Amino acid sequence: MIYIGIIILIVYGIVKYDIYSSNKYRKTFFKLIFLVLWFLAAFRYRIGNDTADYMYEYMHSLAISDYSWDNIFGNINRRPGWNILIGICKQIGNDYVIFQLFHSTFVNYTIYCLIKKYSPKIYISTFVYFILFYTNLCFDAMREALAVAVFLWSINSFIRNKWIQYYLIAYIASLFHISSVIVFILPLVKLLRPTKVVLICIFVCCCILLTTYQFINEYLLQLQIWGEVGDFGSKATGYLSNENYQFNGTLISVIKAAITGVLIPFSFVYYYYTKKEDCSNWLIQINIIYILLNILNVGAPLFYRFQSYICIIYVILISKCCFYLLAEKKLHLLTRQFAIFVILICISYYPIKRYFMPFPLKPEIMNYRLYSPYKTVFSKEIDITRESMRDHPDIK
Repeated sequence: MIYIGIIILIVYGIVKYDIYSSNKYRKTFFKLIFLVLWFLAAFRYRIGNDTADYMYEYMHSLAISDYSWDNIFGNINRRPGWNILIGICKQIGNDYVIFQLFHSTFVNYTIYCLIKKYSPKIYISTFVYFILFYTNLCFDAMREALAVAVFLWSINSFIRNKWIQYYLIAYIASLFHISSVIVFILPLVKLLRPTKVVLICIFVCCCILLTTYQFINEYLLQLQIWGEVGDFGSKATGYLSNENYQFNGTLISVIKAAITGVLIPFSFVYYYYTKKEDCSNWLIQINIIYILLNILNVGAPLFYRFQSYICIIYVILISKCCFYLLAEKKLHLLTRQFAIFVILICISYYPIKRYFMPFPLKPEIMNYRLYSPYKTVFSKEIDITRESMRDHPDIK
């Protein structure tokens, strides 16, 4: 299976280049892996939650030369940047693969550049990206992924406090998805000055906040604002009111959420704080927001939309921690190497299932295979099981 092959490639890169520090073909192999990731997304066929919907929409869209102002600004469910991009792609050709080519190129090249620039262990970062976030950004949340990719080009401005450049890029990101509202308030986290006491207090507060998940959901439902924000609002209402997406509230579930959503990411934050030598607080600051969104998402499963904008920063944090862990002279080399693989296995144990198993697993929701079997535009084979959830006129 193609996904297993990619995982093997990345793990090989981790062992040879990140752990044993070989430099031979290091950059070339890194480019090769991202070329494979680009190909996987660019030439897939009807893979992903909403891809079939976007294909149908694209088929009935106009070329940019036939647009009126209403085609750009008149659809409350589609942002102007998205409408313009679809019009441009449609001008080039009617095949949806044209859009997929652009989308995969822009998203994966952006993440490639960010990992290359900020990650000391690029193959560990690539592994975490592929396991945790690749499918959402490249297969599922197509509109949001464009906004995320645009935002990631503002990270340098965020670090250097160049706010005019930052907010200009943030505005461009907002042209693709309304969830980008979070990037406008993200600079407020710069006011936080991480210290050991502050981090411990934040951890305690996060644990307390996790117990209020029911109140978070009920409060957000009562806000009555979702009808004002178009497509995102309708999805938000659906997530908040649909019992299939609700947290079941059992003790085991609370413990699991505390471990995966708070304890593990906070451990990375705290470890990085104790080891960092460059006084770069921005990684700590942004990842504290990532943890907060983890908690809010337990009670209101729509905050993952906001997490998408900073998930690659979390990837870089993990890479930095692994870099410091491998440099720990107090531990035996084999112990350090073993610890790296334990970390990667813990991170990937649950998410990796999405590539190979029906999702979602709840019996009341019809099971369908999101990503497997993988189909390409070259054969255009249709997986009947996957299509069973869809009802499109173009599929008989």
